[in-house]
Amino acid sequence: MGVNNSSIKCVQPMMKYFQNNDKADFGKILRAVILDDVSHSIPPFFRTNLYLQQIDPENIFYTGEGNKEKALWQSKDYLLDLIDFISSSEYTPLKKVSKESQSKRDKLFRCDGETVGEAKKEIQNGKRTGWFVFEGATHPDVFIVTNDFIIIIEAKWTEKTTTTYTTNLKNRDQMIRHIQGAINYKKDPKNKCQDKRIIAFYIVDERFLDKEKNKYIRTRDGFNNALDKDSIKPENRDEIINAYTGYITWQKIKKEFPEILLPKEIEAEKSHV
Repeated sequence: MGVNNSSIKCVQPMMKYFQNNDKADFGKILRAVILDDVSHSIPPFFRTNLYLQQIDPENIFYTGEGNKEKALWQSKDYLLDLIDFISSSEYTPLKKVSKESQSKRDKLFRCDGETVGEAKKEIQNGKRTGWFVFEGATHPDVFIVTNDFIIIIEAKWTEKTTTTYTTNLKNRDQMIRHIQGAINYKKDPKNKCQDKRIIAFYIVDERFLDKEKNKYIRTRDGFNNALDKDSIKPENRDEIINAYTGYITWQKIKKEFPEILLPKEIEAEKSHV
């Protein structure tokens, strides 16, 4: 997290602006999100205004004064599938851990049946930390729960590329992690979100889109291909694909809302993107 951290420099002033301005329609941003190969990313029934002042602050998460990012955990089913993958011949260990944990993990890597069973039992019991956990919580830059939607935003400014790996997996896309975590959150009855639709998108600098590695975020097909590369193929593939609605640039946001105190290096776009 450097001096040009997008969470602090870009996300925080944007969110503070919308939370403190009762006439600032956050829906304008949602309606401007696009996929280059889809005519309408955001469904027609979202063509209404959305004012963050009208949302309970406890349902808005981002890094800022008195705020923090939402921790989204993967489902037990995913973590169990991950154990199967970790203990298969397809997996190459990427990280060393403490001596005690490494001993257990080495047995997993060798597909020791007793150790695999022990790992799965710990996960079934709901434990989220330990030698048997190979993926922790994911933290989108913005997480908002409205009456009808769960909104996820991943922001990039000076970052060079999207994040497509984790500590333990060389093929694990960050946005896919966010969406899967949100699906797990949505399914938990205590969150009362079962009927809400998940909307997930990027906010990026327009120069970010020029890099070859990042072009996949511009299209539904590109995101679909990213899902194909993920180490573990999810059962809820269609739900993940339908949740991804595309991208918008910081330059476009600055043009629409010039009062937002974004870094001076971000100039309002001069032509339609």
